[in-house]
Amino acid sequence: MEAANRKLSEEIQERQQIQAELQQKRQFLQALLDSLSDAVVACDQDRVLTLFNQATHKLHGLPQESISAERWSEYYSLYHPDGVTPLAQSEVPLFRAWQGESVRDMEIKIVPPDQSPRTVLTSGEPILTPSGEKLGAVVAMRDITERKQIEAQLRESEALLRSIYEGSELGMFVIDVGEDREFRYLGFNPTLEKLSGVSSGEAFQKTPEECLLPEAAAIVRSHYQDCLAARQTITYEEYVAPSGEGIWWLTSLNPLFDSQSRIYRIVGTTQNINHQKQVAAQLQESLERYQVVAENSSDLIATQTSDGVYLYVSPVSRKLLGYEPEALMGRSLLEFMHPEDLAALERTRSTISHLPQEYVQSYRIQRQDGTYIWLETTNKLIDASDEDTPVVVSVSRDITERKQAEMTVVTLNQELEQALAERKNRLRTANRIYRAVINSIQEVIFQTDKTGRWIFLSPAWTEITGFPLQDSLNNLFLNYVYAERDQQCLMHLFQDLIDRKRDSWTYEFRCPTQQGGFRWLEMHAQLNVENNEILGSFGAINDVTDQKQAEAILRSRADELARQRQQLELQNLQLQETSQLKSRFLATMSHELRTPMNAILGFTQMLQTQQYGKLTDHQRNMLNRIFNNSQNLLEMLTEILDFSKLEAGRIELKLECFNLNKFVVLTVEELRSLADKKKLSLRVETQGLQDPEIFSDKSYLRRVLVNLVSNAIKFTIQGEVVVKVTGEDADWIAIVVKDTGIGIDHEYLETIFEAFRQVDQTLTRQYLGTGLGLAIAKSLIEMIGGHITVESELGQGSSFRAVFPRKIKPAEEVEY
Repeated sequence: MEAANRKLSEEIQERQQIQAELQQKRQFLQALLDSLSDAVVACDQDRVLTLFNQATHKLHGLPQESISAERWSEYYSLYHPDGVTPLAQSEVPLFRAWQGESVRDMEIKIVPPDQSPRTVLTSGEPILTPSGEKLGAVVAMRDITERKQIEAQLRESEALLRSIYEGSELGMFVIDVGEDREFRYLGFNPTLEKLSGVSSGEAFQKTPEECLLPEAAAIVRSHYQDCLAARQTITYEEYVAPSGEGIWWLTSLNPLFDSQSRIYRIVGTTQNINHQKQVAAQLQESLERYQVVAENSSDLIATQTSDGVYLYVSPVSRKLLGYEPEALMGRSLLEFMHPEDLAALERTRSTISHLPQEYVQSYRIQRQDGTYIWLETTNKLIDASDEDTPVVVSVSRDITERKQAEMTVVTLNQELEQALAERKNRLRTANRIYRAVINSIQEVIFQTDKTGRWIFLSPAWTEITGFPLQDSLNNLFLNYVYAERDQQCLMHLFQDLIDRKRDSWTYEFRCPTQQGGFRWLEMHAQLNVENNEILGSFGAINDVTDQKQAEAILRSRADELARQRQQLELQNLQLQETSQLKSRFLATMSHELRTPMNAILGFTQMLQTQQYGKLTDHQRNMLNRIFNNSQNLLEMLTEILDFSKLEAGRIELKLECFNLNKFVVLTVEELRSLADKKKLSLRVETQGLQDPEIFSDKSYLRRVLVNLVSNAIKFTIQGEVVVKVTGEDADWIAIVVKDTGIGIDHEYLETIFEAFRQVDQTLTRQYLGTGLGLAIAKSLIEMIGGHITVESELGQGSSFRAVFPRKIKPAEEVEY
């Protein structure tokens, strides 16, 4: 018994020792499992979770105690194939391993409560005895969330690089650098394929010499070698002809190093810069033109920094500001600004990034002599690719005179505003006066609408018609026209006015009065338009009743005067016939008398020659008297005959060219004997006429000149008679006959040219004559388009002035 107890005790101790060792092993295993970063979970044959480490707790949020199979379902929802849909029980890796299935590298997502989803890579195996008896299952889970994120980022980076490589506007290529330092192309992106005309497949594993022409291959190979030598990125411009056509390229070469710091790849980027080269050439030409324009422009052209520091100033600064261009470069515009304009300009400069591409400023700037001028500056912002701030190109123009004019305009505006205020005051006064005038004038001032209804009538309407204003307003004006015919005429006139067929009209009509009578009214209407809108008409109405009555009286008197005029015209015709009969009688009688008078003169001259015997003194004296009186009588008959011809209209012009100076001298010489008998001086002055050739009637001018000169000699007792010929202008000539005779009283100057008139009828006893000489001279000079005037003082002599045209056109001949 004791032996059995000892044995049992030993077995118990042995068992306890084994259990202690087993517990140690379990603790060791648990410590080992807890030290693993992978999560490990195991279950027994009854699907009780008997083993899981700290990583499993952390990954799943499991409790510390064992979890029975019945509670597995609480954690099935943690597993998702896509992070959204829970796995079915049959798909859970531990369940699949418990069923005897080996699970290899299955990716699932675990979504623990209140934690971010995690991606795990799981592997599971069933736990079997050597005899194949199922003891349980074990699953290991590795958290690959960070790796997945890195892989996703890597894929994104690869996709991004691929899109950049394939979609970049830059040509990109990769070169393999062999250990023998040979260069072979690994690929071209699509842009480079398009630019170079060589496909990536054609260039793959080929050297530059196999892809390019020899000259181009030598150039690019030297650049690749430069990159190897520099061991850093290099950039250069090159002129390459891949297929015979030259192209400018801008190329960058970037070396890639392996772990031994050997360059095993070169990644290159390139772009076709032919256009940039052309633009650069054009820009250079533009800059040269800009330089020429700037140096020859009358405006100040400058470039400045955004702070206003001058970078370039055109030469016109010498004239405009008094500074040499070099003296302004490097100095700020703000130094020369007027203090009143400085603040505004600084505000503008501070907001330059928000300004439009082009803006205009006006400010005052100080010249070198201390004076200020106004400049109007147009600024244009030019982005500088190699600078942080834009450059400002400015064109400035001197607007001092314009500013002064603007200030003058401001002053004038102020004066105009003051004048306008005064005008408004005067207008209000004028309105009061206007109303007073409207109320006081006898004319009716009216206004109608477009339908012809009165909308305004002055008080004179009531005074003329008797109708009150309030009863007349809003009535058609045609209602106050008596005659139906007048109504129709006025209706058409008013409609034409509204239709703009006429601007105004005036019409007279009879208007009934309130007392039952009639008044004659004259209505003047005009179109009333405001802002191109027809409002109606306006105008004035006059009471012309008294005028109409006066017109009736005048018409009666006019009829009587017409009858009297007809009688006078009949009497005038009779007088004209009588005058013509008289003229014809005188002409006939004068002609019949001249024949015996010529006989008397002839016989008298024969007796005076003493051919029939000697004469005594008494006989000689008597014969002289007979001869002189007969000659005077013959001259009188001649004048009467000429005057009769003029009155009878039997005189015609005979035009010819002749020298007027010679003509006047010869004509006056014919009369010199008359002057010599009276011991008078007779002179002719022709110096005033430089061109003596005229085209006129010589006989008429001779008769005019003879009548004027003989008349002057006749009425001059002592002194002289002077004949002057002068040119009035290029077309008119004057002959002046001036004497120192008895003169003419002013009261006779108007009648001296009338027929059969002398200044004093008593003079006919002393000075013989018919009184026709001046009348004939006046008629003849008027026939050739001229006229005669006289200036005289009684006892001081007279001056007769005959003015006539230099040339008479044949078409102007006149028959009398």
